[in-house]
Amino acid sequence: MGILDTFIIFRIIKGLATPWDEWSAFKTGVIDASGKILKSDENWSQAQKSSYTLFDRLIANLKRLIEKIPGGKSKIGTYAAALYLLREQLGDEEGELVFEQSIMDFLKGNNAMDSNYLEEQYLPEETLDQGNYKLTNSMLDKNGNSLQKGSVVVAKTNLKPISRILGVDVYQLQVATTGKTVVVSLDDIQEI
Repeated sequence: MGILDTFIIFRIIKGLATPWDEWSAFKTGVIDASGKILKSDENWSQAQKSSYTLFDRLIANLKRLIEKIPGGKSKIGTYAAALYLLREQLGDEEGELVFEQSIMDFLKGNNAMDSNYLEEQYLPEETLDQGNYKLTNSMLDKNGNSLQKGSVVVAKTNLKPISRILGVDVYQLQVATTGKTVVVSLDDIQEI
């Protein structure tokens, strides 16, 4: 991965994690505190156009999508979602570890969370036993459909994690009623 790629990824993650009211587009009056555009771009001054470029629009659209996901409005939720979206671009495991470490350093440096909370500890992968589980939170399946708290999800076999995001193993289960796929952590489910 080249320097330019790294810079672009950093800019995307920084934009996703920055609250709307700290964006330069907010300070110039282009967007409000929830990220909505206040007036047509035909009426923008040069300073306003400079504060909300095409790249900023891309990040804003991603940020709005992430905010629709439960927990997506929190800084850690935004970082986790950004990491999951960009993770495939890194390739090997070493790249993923470096990337995760840089995310954690950024979180600590910007007081996004208590620094003790982010200390990673090695935990072996946990296998999720075959069986039926209920969701402890409302969430979205992989197609973006809403699943209510208490929905039943199924592990048809013993499962290994499909990924690890900021030190948390995630598993791919099936929704009992629809058969659609949902990605969960152990904190998102309870055995029935």
